[in-house]
This record gives sequence, structure tokens and C-alpha cells, in this order.
Amino acid sequence: MNPPKLTNERSPSKVGIMTFHYTTNYGAVLQTYALVKIVKSLGFNPEVIDYRPWKANLVYAKTLFLNRRVFSGILKFIRFSSFLRNELFLTSKKDFDGKGLEAVAEQCGAVIVGSDEVWKTNSFRGFDPAFFLDFVKDDQKKISFSASVGSTKSFGQRKDEICELLSQFDAIAVRDDYSAELLANECGLDSTGLLDPTLLIDFQEFTSRYVSNEDFVLVYGKLNDNEMSIVKEVAAERGCKVYSVGYFNRDADKNFVAAGVEDWLALFQSAAMVFTLFYHGVIFSLKFHREAMVLNREDKSYKIAQLIKDLELEYKAFGEAGIKKEISMLSYSDKTSRVIELARTNCKNYLLEALS
Repeated sequence: MNPPKLTNERSPSKVGIMTFHYTTNYGAVLQTYALVKIVKSLGFNPEVIDYRPWKANLVYAKTLFLNRRVFSGILKFIRFSSFLRNELFLTSKKDFDGKGLEAVAEQCGAVIVGSDEVWKTNSFRGFDPAFFLDFVKDDQKKISFSASVGSTKSFGQRKDEICELLSQFDAIAVRDDYSAELLANECGLDSTGLLDPTLLIDFQEFTSRYVSNEDFVLVYGKLNDNEMSIVKEVAAERGCKVYSVGYFNRDADKNFVAAGVEDWLALFQSAAMVFTLFYHGVIFSLKFHREAMVLNREDKSYKIAQLIKDLELEYKAFGEAGIKKEISMLSYSDKTSRVIELARTNCKNYLLEALS
């Protein structure tokens, strides 16, 4: 998609989106795409504010390029860059230090921050006031959509500054109970709960790609030897191969380390079942009605617990002994479908009221 042209005129129908879009993280890019699509479906003109802070860029570059699979990193970067250019409405001007954000936002009637862990202040990004919309003027709407504080336990020394910025929002919606509690306890602010936007649209336009003529179990995440042995055992019982996407796992039959966004989606849609460590790995397994085998990690568990609660998922431990007790099996049901349909309605009502 061609970037919107920068003009000096403010348009009430133009909606800026501030989020973590410039990355090679599948979930981050797809939640951006989903929010763009939702806003556009409501009759507004969304544009993703192309903010690429240097601190985050350096971390991503080290992860991609300073390892033994540098060529895979380069290829992955190229594929993600293509998706960003072609599928997101990016602003024509890039910003690396936040100094140009006010000029870009000036064209918007409203700016939405979210979804993702945009208010997580204990990450490598640290506190960035841009994600609390400090650059948006008082006569423009400030809205959050499914924002999260992640594992942040307190805003600490930044509490007063953050609470003051959040108090200026016209509408606040968060992704999880933990975020709602932190905003209530530290800032005295109420918030609405909304699901991650990837749950609220379909991605059929990207999932018709040919993947394989053999059955396979998909792995999304870097697994240890014990975990991979369980995957191999389950795959053998089902007569399946083992594919790994996004990460190299030595015992996988095929590795798709540099998969683009479209191929990542197609692999999830075609898999017999999915083993994953990640929040969006679970979401896309369920979206395509695949059993999600969740390898429980302490730093991810609160996200998965929230999904189980929000979607009223059928949940049980996998296996009877040893490492299998650390794997949870989640499956889609008619109840889950009804929950998501209601969430779609709530999402549209929230945005229409906030943007009106």
C-alpha cells in the first residue's frame, strides 16, 4: 500500500495508530494489520505512524544479524519489510527519535495506541512517552486499544508522569486484567477490557498458499531437548513430520526460520497441531481450529491464563508424567466461537463511541 501523503489539513476520519509494527515478530505485525483492518471497516482512514525508535532497532538488528544464521535473518527482514510496505498504511515520514511525531499526528482526528505491550516499561524499550501519546494535542482524541503493561509490576518513578498522560485519554481499553488492575491501583483509572485484535478478524486473504503434501506438527518457539522429544513422540504417534517456524530446532524435519508473515499463517492453517511458547502462537492455533499444545514458561504464563479466561477455553494437562505435565492442551469449541463473536461487537461499539 502506498503511504498516505502528508498534508497540513486535519481530517476527522484519519486515525493514527501507534504500536510495535517495525519488527520481525509475527504477532506484533499481525496485531497491527488486524487493528488497521478493524478501523478501516468502521469507515475511518487508518495510518500506522512509522515510529522506529533507535533503541528497539538496535536490539532487533542484533537478534537478526549477529548469529550463525545471519542469511536467514536478512531474508526474514526482507520478507517482513515487504509485508509492512504492501499491507499496512504507513505514514510517508519515518521517525526514529520521536521529534517528528507531533507533525505527523497533527493530520489525525484521533490517535490509537495499541494493541501489544505498549505500556510495558520494564522491557528493553524502557519508558517511552510516545506510547503514552505525549505528542498528541488536547483537541485530538487519545485512545488505547487492547494495550498491555505486560509484566510491569509498577510504573515506579515514572508513575506520576504516566498517570498524568493516561488521564488525558478519551478512552482506555486494555488486553488483560493485570493491566486494568495496575491502572486502577496506581492511576485511579477505569478501563475497558478488549481482546487482542488478531482474534477479531479473519486472515483468509493470506492463508491459501500451498505448504506441504504431508501431515505435520508445527513448532513455534525455541524448544529444549526434552520438549522436542515430546513433540517427536506425538508426531510419530500421529504419523506426522515435525516442522518448525520462526526458530531453528535441530530435531525438526524442516525449519522455516526465515518464513514471511504469509507463510507463517499458512503453516498454522495447515498444521495437524501446534506446539508453542507464545501468546499469538496460541491465538492463531485456535483461529484455525488446531489443538494448541502450550509449553508453559513462567514469563508467558500470565498471558495464556488470560486467554483461557477470556475465551472460556477447554483446558487440560497433556500426558501423565514428567515433562508432559508442563504442557497444556487448549482446544477450540462452539463456546469459544460465541465469545469471540460477542467480543467483535464490543470492539466495534467501543471504537465507534471513542472515535465519534
